[in-house]
Amino acid sequence: MKQWQAVTITLLLLGVGLFWWDKTRIEPKASSAGKPYVVAGSANPGEIILYKLGENTMTEQKRINTGYKFVFTVRVGDIYNTGKSTIIAGVGDSFYKDPYGCHVIAYDLNLQKIETIDTLSDLRCKDLVIDDLDQDGTKEVVLATHGEGYIRIYRHIADEWQKEEVEHNFIAQIDQEESQNHRVSNVDLPCDDCLIQSAVHIVKAVDTDGRGEKEIIATISSPLELQGVDEVSFVMLYRRKNGVWEKEIIDRGENFEFRSIEIGDIDNNGFQDIVVGTGSPRDVSISVFAYEHANGAWSKKEVFTDANAKNMKGLVVTDYDQNGEKSIILATGFPDSTLYHISWDGSSFVPIEIDRISSLLQNGGQHNAMAAFVIPDTQNVITAGMSTFPEQMIGWEASEKGFIAYYSNKNGILSSNLVDTMNILGMDLFTE
Repeated sequence: MKQWQAVTITLLLLGVGLFWWDKTRIEPKASSAGKPYVVAGSANPGEIILYKLGENTMTEQKRINTGYKFVFTVRVGDIYNTGKSTIIAGVGDSFYKDPYGCHVIAYDLNLQKIETIDTLSDLRCKDLVIDDLDQDGTKEVVLATHGEGYIRIYRHIADEWQKEEVEHNFIAQIDQEESQNHRVSNVDLPCDDCLIQSAVHIVKAVDTDGRGEKEIIATISSPLELQGVDEVSFVMLYRRKNGVWEKEIIDRGENFEFRSIEIGDIDNNGFQDIVVGTGSPRDVSISVFAYEHANGAWSKKEVFTDANAKNMKGLVVTDYDQNGEKSIILATGFPDSTLYHISWDGSSFVPIEIDRISSLLQNGGQHNAMAAFVIPDTQNVITAGMSTFPEQMIGWEASEKGFIAYYSNKNGILSSNLVDTMNILGMDLFTE
């Protein structure tokens, strides 16, 4: 396929920026063949940015203002089941403007239209996944939110979006069972009717038991806004049986949050691992854990820990060394963002520092990776995130600063390129 040529863009103001591309230009495929692209979602302002990847460069193709302050998450996939690609994003204004809400928006690259899939009362659309959950050849969309903590499934059937609720405010259920209170008081919120109690951080789809249908794995914690109350967090599995979603707690944590999720056989023993990175604003050590289901039970092992980092959100499981064995690429956060390669040596997990991402950013801030990708069939890494400025009382939502960094590894020679300094909250990699 030829490189990007002229594209036709039309913007209509319907509360969000509307856009499309000539349908012959971008068609993501399952294979790694073709030219790779990155789509990123930014904050302050909320923009969707498209980049074309070169050997060690990223070239901006288009920057679209959505009309909201935040693009919390962005994905690319065949959500209409037409064989064509669509950008899907979770956008909103968080606490900044009324009406509050999380909006799930689809930008169809081929049919040249925009569609609002759903609007929820929650303040943040935190994650989206596109996958074939029931393995029937059609894709579904799974949404995770912060606030009331929804997990919802969307299916495009007969030109309509049908939605199914998997979870709603799990922390409220735990609070009721255990006589606790992890709800943020509305006295501390700008919206009188906001409900802030559950934060669903990441959702993934994976067949853990070989049934031929995929389960949903989610990380859920008490809200980030909660102060003075110990955090509670869970790694959850949702499995559909007889049309009903049953839930299983894989693990529970206190005083930190389970956040990122990746799937892969990281110790090369033939069993898939659920790899989970943690985070916390508190003065605690955080880690990467791996969970393996074998012989009817879950086992847990610590893969990596760091006494200084406060977030382990940029997580990738991949065959980084291209030797047929999976390993981990990890981009940490707060106060510094550092890039690691973590591999299994037969008896333990060995971390090797690739680079300190924060060294690329000389702005006096603290830096936090929110996403990372390895370009297929290479050792090239893209990581993106935010910069905050505690001395200026600028937190992660208020910050306009951040980064996209491109690390190229060619014949063992590492080069780095600071591509952009936007506050990047979400990112996806796809090929034409």
